[in-house]
Amino acid sequence: MNSMNILLRVDIDFSFCIRKGVPWLLDYFDKNGIKATFFSVMGPDTVSSHGKRIGKKGYIKRLISMNPLKMIWAFGPLFLLRGKLLPVSHVGKDNPDILKDIQARGHELGLHGYDHSWWADNWKLLNSEGVLKEFARANNEYHKIFGTNSSLWGSPNWRTVEPLYDIMENMNIKYSSNVRGNKPFLPKFSGKEKNVVELPISLPAIHELVQYGIPKKSIPQTIKGCLDKSYNMLVIHGYYEGLLERELFKNTVDELLSAGYKFTTLGQYYDTIRNENIEADGISQIRVPGGFGDVSCQEDFLQNNYFDLLKGQND
Repeated sequence: MNSMNILLRVDIDFSFCIRKGVPWLLDYFDKNGIKATFFSVMGPDTVSSHGKRIGKKGYIKRLISMNPLKMIWAFGPLFLLRGKLLPVSHVGKDNPDILKDIQARGHELGLHGYDHSWWADNWKLLNSEGVLKEFARANNEYHKIFGTNSSLWGSPNWRTVEPLYDIMENMNIKYSSNVRGNKPFLPKFSGKEKNVVELPISLPAIHELVQYGIPKKSIPQTIKGCLDKSYNMLVIHGYYEGLLERELFKNTVDELLSAGYKFTTLGQYYDTIRNENIEADGISQIRVPGGFGDVSCQEDFLQNNYFDLLKGQND
């Protein structure tokens, strides 16, 4: 595939994200000829669960970096009460028209789990039964809307386990996106290769750069400097780029478009490599600069990543 293409994925985590952020992103993508892959939570909005993370190291700093007053203005003053004092909203199942609009505008749509918080908090303990139950619940809601099963999955919080790939193999799913990494690979566990091509997130997320301390005016150039000559994937979020930091996102996209880059879906990219000899690699864990908690990663990414490029830029 053209090395000037960037795979763009949009993670949809919360109900205000899909209702307020995604429509703006869709209009913006239309105006700029951008195609993306969206991954949507299909079950409950678990934003209120973030309150229990307040005491964890680095979480207060993360909230401050996102500007709490701006969050209240963008998300609504009662967003943290959903599931506590207010009824639970459901992300995917309560917004079928928006999910249909994503596909109608030529974008790709996959599953981002059923219960985002449950997966993110319990992923290290997940067995085949737990993974299958979560996959089935998400796929069931997708089927109610589209009348077909989804053939694409992107794990919540980019955290994955071996049983997920076994389930996807049984469903004849060809590619997925669950980890951070630097190139497409076949996941390998205990020496055994899986037949699902992993398309990893290779670039730093914009919110991670902000939390790491990179000045916002420098972020477009920083991301541009992290681009690889052969493979690139950028992840954004409907609540962040679609609501909180629209101008920062637009500035970043403008920088990349001006440099000749184009944005494409994961499926479009996979079609260009499906007949190539794709190498296998293991999956490990890493904490990325500006990130919160460990995420899954391609083993090669432990050494070959963009981390050194960020050092000194936040001084």
